[in-house]
Amino acid sequence: MAREPTPDGLWAAVWGTCVSFAFWTCLLVSAACFAAVALAPKYLQCQRLSEQYAANQRRLAEFERQTLQLKEVVSALEKDPAFAEELARVEFDAVRPGEEVLPVDPALRLDPHAELLTSDRPAATIHSWLPTIVVLANEQDVRAALLLVSALLVVVAFTWLHDRFEAGRFPREQRPRHSLWRRLSARYRAS
Repeated sequence: MAREPTPDGLWAAVWGTCVSFAFWTCLLVSAACFAAVALAPKYLQCQRLSEQYAANQRRLAEFERQTLQLKEVVSALEKDPAFAEELARVEFDAVRPGEEVLPVDPALRLDPHAELLTSDRPAATIHSWLPTIVVLANEQDVRAALLLVSALLVVVAFTWLHDRFEAGRFPREQRPRHSLWRRLSARYRAS
């Protein structure tokens, strides 16, 4: 035969569940605050190194393309005398006898020393949370405040949300009727 739970027993079970939930919530929020303070500088450094790595990879790819283009120019100079002659004429502004030179706008002139590459760098990805990470990593006041909140939440969790103060621990008629200060001080006195 199953026993029906009494209203006091049901209330104690619900209250105990609420206290347990509040206890673990305080600890998780405290851990999140501490983790934000501890990990923000490391994440920011990792982000900077990642951006530097990506920039170095782009430069490496540009240098490889430039090397391939220069190899093609060297090959053309060695194998094609007409190309070598044309390049020398452009380089030294040489004119063949009987050749007519047409004036050209300077923006349209061929510049053999111009960079062979067209830089098509992708835009850097800026995450929406990066400004928050920068504040967490650099602002000492914010960091100190989060550590204080974390410490206070741990104290609250282990002081007021401990199982000793759960309602299910004491029957309704035996619950201590002390003030909050007396309950806290009694907790740490020798029995």
